[in-house]
Amino acid sequence: MNSSLSKVLELIKKTKDRLVLLDENGKDAYVIMPIEEYERLSFLGSDFRNLTEDEFLDKINRDIAVWKSQQQSENEKQILDKEFNNEFSNISQNFDNEWFEEKDADLNQEPFYFEKV
Repeated sequence: MNSSLSKVLELIKKTKDRLVLLDENGKDAYVIMPIEEYERLSFLGSDFRNLTEDEFLDKINRDIAVWKSQQQSENEKQILDKEFNNEFSNISQNFDNEWFEEKDADLNQEPFYFEKV
């Protein structure tokens, strides 16, 4: 077996993802997935045995599109969380720096003393 195909199959095995292969013309599409995943899809509520090949591929493509959308949403959330944490860290650091600068400025002023009158 081709070593690059072996690598792809190993990756599918690890991630439990699906792979869509197109023929050289880009017309026919094939899905490679773990057999357990295929069996699970086969026994879901709708009966896949009655679907045509095109209907089956459409169903799989919709599932993949939903999965990609969920992944994209999760990635966007992670990016926003990271940006928020960076911004919060910058604000916090600036606040700390300003506070210390004010304290240093206070220490550099001439001291004054209270006396009883």
